[in-house]
Amino acid sequence: MRRIPLLPYTANLGYTLTFGVDVQSKAPIKDLRFLLQVMKLEILNQLGKHLNRSMFPFLEMLIMKVNNTYSSKENIIGSYLHISVFLKLFVNVVVNRDEFETKLLQFHYQEFLFKRFLCSRLNTTINCIVKCRVKSDNGSLYLPIDLPFRRFHTTKYYLKTKNEIPGSKKYIHSHISSLLKCSQIELDKTEVIIDESKNLLRVPQYSTVSDYYNFYFTSSDRNVRICLNTFKSMMVSSSEMSVLQIIMLIFTTLSLLCLFLTFMTYCMFEQLRTLPGKNNMCLVVALFFAMAVLEFAHSIATTPKLKSYDSFRHNSVNLAVYIKLFTITGSSWVLQIIDSFLPLSPFSVIVSLLNAMQGIYIFVAYICNKRVFILYRSLICNKHVIRSDSESRTVTQTTSLTSTKLLK
Repeated sequence: MRRIPLLPYTANLGYTLTFGVDVQSKAPIKDLRFLLQVMKLEILNQLGKHLNRSMFPFLEMLIMKVNNTYSSKENIIGSYLHISVFLKLFVNVVVNRDEFETKLLQFHYQEFLFKRFLCSRLNTTINCIVKCRVKSDNGSLYLPIDLPFRRFHTTKYYLKTKNEIPGSKKYIHSHISSLLKCSQIELDKTEVIIDESKNLLRVPQYSTVSDYYNFYFTSSDRNVRICLNTFKSMMVSSSEMSVLQIIMLIFTTLSLLCLFLTFMTYCMFEQLRTLPGKNNMCLVVALFFAMAVLEFAHSIATTPKLKSYDSFRHNSVNLAVYIKLFTITGSSWVLQIIDSFLPLSPFSVIVSLLNAMQGIYIFVAYICNKRVFILYRSLICNKHVIRSDSESRTVTQTTSLTSTKLLK
């Protein structure tokens, strides 16, 4: 619902404006204290023009801070600096409240310029044009708290002006933000997390963060109100899939398909179900469920113990299979560990894609080869497949051992 004033025309309205001003000039500005004095007058004049009335009778408090550092030994500032402004107003005359608040909101996007003897060139103060652009500034909200510690900020200058307006302390001062004019939605306090130290609102359901300007507490039950447009943007941002997410989904789906085909191939052909083959089957099953349920490919690279065989050549074949298996699955683990110590970067994207493609690697490494092709061709054409030399040697060895036991 939209906030609508009960009385269209009313008096005794308190407002707090917080904003920043980007100041640019063609020549450096030397005297920062004088600059703040000039900016105070210019801001109040521009705000008065915008509201079609003088703002000086309404000024209750004004705090300004120059955010910049000296750029040379001559204590001359560069041609660009930023000023934070905290402005407190009390309007004790009758005004159109809706119109007045709308104009205060619009002031956050104002641009203006003036000409003063502020700039310095060759140790001489010259008359220069100063361009100003009003913008949002979250830090300006804390200027009343920051002001007592100004003596510790050797590179910053402050200006404070305070006027006593009778009766102003009896009224609540509304912070000027989009919440004054927008349609609002109320969130239960159990749906949000408030970071009081930073004045941030976190909505875990949509994985979004909102600053002080975009929410406020209800006085009764401490629920939170935000603009409807802000809430809609939260929903849209949480539902939209990024390009990386779409790519990850495609590769994960392909990996799941390849893992399924790999497992079915091992089930269909007994010749593939050797000790390394069974190890591959276990890996395929574990990886399939990990990627399908968690949508994240985590495979554990282990080196199985080699069973003792009389044939050294057969052990060498198994070792080659184990090395191939470790290279495919273990390399992703190594890259993932390295990436965990680094900030988000293109390397993180590459590692994520490699993890999503593990099923494809396994399918290509163990199924896309001549041996499996012959097995499939024999299955389709009903042809007998001649065992490989290593398999024949193993069968012969097993048969001879069985015969020896029977003779004994």
